[in-house]
Amino acid sequence: MYEVIFTPESEVTFDSISEQLLERWGIGKVIEFQNLVEKGIHLIATDPFLNQVIVDNFQIRKYHIHPNVLFCTELIMKK
Repeated sequence: MYEVIFTPESEVTFDSISEQLLERWGIGKVIEFQNLVEKGIHLIATDPFLNQVIVDNFQIRKYHIHPNVLFCTELIMKK
């Protein structure tokens, strides 16, 4: 299992999306979004190499958790 670390920017984005969902559609959609993110994090932690590579940088991969939501992850190998 790999470690998944959020950047400060991703934390702000996550919080912003959660706030927008709460304002527009209520707590049910926030919980649904958080569950999708949790599932995505688990999949990334299990095998980050399954995700689609971004052409310009093989270390950056993308994972769609919803048609309107995309994760970009950067693989950093620690020694």
